[in-house]
Amino acid sequence: MDRPTIARGAYTLPVPIGPLLSEFWRDVLAVASAIITVLSLLYAILQIRKTKSAAIAAKEAVEKVHEESQRNFQRYALTNALRFMTEAKVHAESRAWDKAALRLGDLADQAAQLAYFDEEWKQLAVELRRWEDTMKRVGSQKANLAPMKWSAFLLRVQLKVDESHGPFRGLGPEEQR
Repeated sequence: MDRPTIARGAYTLPVPIGPLLSEFWRDVLAVASAIITVLSLLYAILQIRKTKSAAIAAKEAVEKVHEESQRNFQRYALTNALRFMTEAKVHAESRAWDKAALRLGDLADQAAQLAYFDEEWKQLAVELRRWEDTMKRVGSQKANLAPMKWSAFLLRVQLKVDESHGPFRGLGPEEQR
């Protein structure tokens, strides 16, 4: 009896009549497939954990960079605030009221930026705007400067700058090490 064939163009392929593998080899192949499947699953779980660990490390790195960026900005703003305050004092002492008002306005701008880090700066920014207006009025001879109030206010601002400024400001003891 002829074997059945499948015609494919010019070639004919024989159709197998019996099983390709014996029962023993089919069982071996099934067990091997199960082992490979379990090993592949374990490998996938391992890779997912590594990916998760990498994602956590990346998130921590982003947070550290963000914190460092905030500290650098705070230092920058505080350095500007210190300079503006010093210039405002110098201009007030030399009775250059318009220049003193200008620097107090600049200082108020920096204080408003620093309010993100400390609420007390927000109140100081409002007071600095008032002093800016006072200096303008003194310059136009519509008001007189109250030296005691001015000195007390400058001292408050100086203390706040001193409290906020420094290389380790905002770091707890464990972060300073």
